[in-house]
Amino acid sequence: MSPRVLRWLIFSILFSLLPLGLDYLMVLARTGTGPSPGFAEIIGRGELCLLAVALSAVGAGEIQGAKLKGEQTGIFLGGASLANIVVGIALYVMMKSSEMPLTLHMTISGVVFVSTLIVATSCIAASEVAND
Repeated sequence: MSPRVLRWLIFSILFSLLPLGLDYLMVLARTGTGPSPGFAEIIGRGELCLLAVALSAVGAGEIQGAKLKGEQTGIFLGGASLANIVVGIALYVMMKSSEMPLTLHMTISGVVFVSTLIVATSCIAASEVAND
């Protein structure tokens, strides 16, 4: 794994998830000896969708100016990033006004976030290869 991709994973991905982890710890501390909340109560409100939108935008920006070896690669990664952005925004808005169970929100958010991780990391890696 290249140093640039590793920096991307550590500083962009892990640090973007840090507030959600701290939020979970704060909720655990507030509940004390009562029933502990599920992780769905923390990430089931669409926050992962917002993170997915931001990370997808960064990935799309990275390949925008890169001279990729294949034009199809840029089109595919750019299209996938745009799709993640649109889906992430739509799902976030929908989750704010939906009465669906939090566990379903968490599952959908997780799928969008994992898709974003794959596409955005591919964008970072492709832009690095193009710049070499």
